[in-house]
Amino acid sequence: MRPLLLLPTILLVLSNCTQNDRLTEQDSASIKSDVQQMLSAMSDSIRVRGLAGWIPFLDQSPEFTWEFHGLQTSYDSLVAAEQRESPRYQSIALTWDSIRVQPIASDKATFSATYHEVVVDTTGMKCTLTGSVEAHVIKISGSWKV
Repeated sequence: MRPLLLLPTILLVLSNCTQNDRLTEQDSASIKSDVQQMLSAMSDSIRVRGLAGWIPFLDQSPEFTWEFHGLQTSYDSLVAAEQRESPRYQSIALTWDSIRVQPIASDKATFSATYHEVVVDTTGMKCTLTGSVEAHVIKISGSWKV
């Protein structure tokens, strides 16, 4: 008889665990809003600080990777490249044209977006870039990071 009583108890515990991991509609809406605000703050930071404006929004963990045109790089390599290349640019204006956020957990989400970027180098040459990006974001110490 005891094994029969144990099974409902195990099922109850497991169902409570999975229910606690589920996000409510309010949680999902909040995460979507937070990630969109992070992307807006990122654009503002880049406009003010140039390439260095990316740095506060990047996850410094060893698992971090950034892929651009098929090439992957680490956090340290990306930051070094941004710092090295930053003096070449007079201004950078990044605009997110569309953003889709998919919450995964209270501290994890993915987003996809299209962007429009106007870059002016120190000689005054203007370059307009458009493209799309997909990324995972994680909430660390209250801040969302790519």
